[in-house]
Amino acid sequence: MVDDQRATVAELEAANVPHLKNDKAPPRRAGPTGTAPNEKFIGPDWVHFDVTEQGWNEAIRSHTQLYELKPVTLDC
Repeated sequence: MVDDQRATVAELEAANVPHLKNDKAPPRRAGPTGTAPNEKFIGPDWVHFDVTEQGWNEAIRSHTQLYELKPVTLDC
């Protein structure tokens, strides 16, 4: 999940990261997220990843409690 999807897509395309667009597959029935407005890319070792501004919690309106994860620090 990113703050600015258009800017992130532009950065990935500028870095020549393969972008999966104009998919020739037949359209699928919309699920609980509607049309799922995310961009799909291919990373190292052909790992596919999505870029989106909206997480699943917001997309499906589940109102699940979210936790903010922070790195562990060694405060002595």
